[in-house]
Amino acid sequence: GKVKWVRDSTFIRRDQNGVITHYQGIVEDITDSRETELALQRSEERFRELADNIREVFWLFDWEKQKVLYVSPAYEEVWGRSISDLHERYEEWGNSIHPDDAQYAETSFNKILETGGGEDREYRIVRPDGAVRWILDRGFAIRGKDGEVKRVAGIAEDITGKKQAEDLLKASESNYRALF
Repeated sequence: GKVKWVRDSTFIRRDQNGVITHYQGIVEDITDSRETELALQRSEERFRELADNIREVFWLFDWEKQKVLYVSPAYEEVWGRSISDLHERYEEWGNSIHPDDAQYAETSFNKILETGGGEDREYRIVRPDGAVRWILDRGFAIRGKDGEVKRVAGIAEDITGKKQAEDLLKASESNYRALF
């Protein structure tokens, strides 16, 4: 048969002299809620396995509260900054943007609200150690039942190696044309 989960509460009943006269109890079938809780736990474990082992940065932003709700562990590796600082101060993201790309990054982020998102956004960040990294970022607007944007979800990846390879190829092609 099927295993049942129950919550059992027992109360001791005494007479006026303090002598136990009987026990009174309630037994409640909590199988459905316990199974839902276990399923949620398994789902969270699978999400953690995914988020903890993928090199891309997953993020979720509360548009109404202007607050980062979640960012995956890869953020610390790519940005070189702490997740807790980002949760406490959303400005950490803006402060990390290369000054030449700051206006584009802000404008393109706000454009997600109009278009619904999905477009590639490329910008540079400056890590605390001074290293400049290229980021490819895609955000997606999440709307409530009223049609208003509630959250923005996204995925960002470090494409610095790809950008460097493109620059080398362009330089090589330019040198080749100069020779011939």
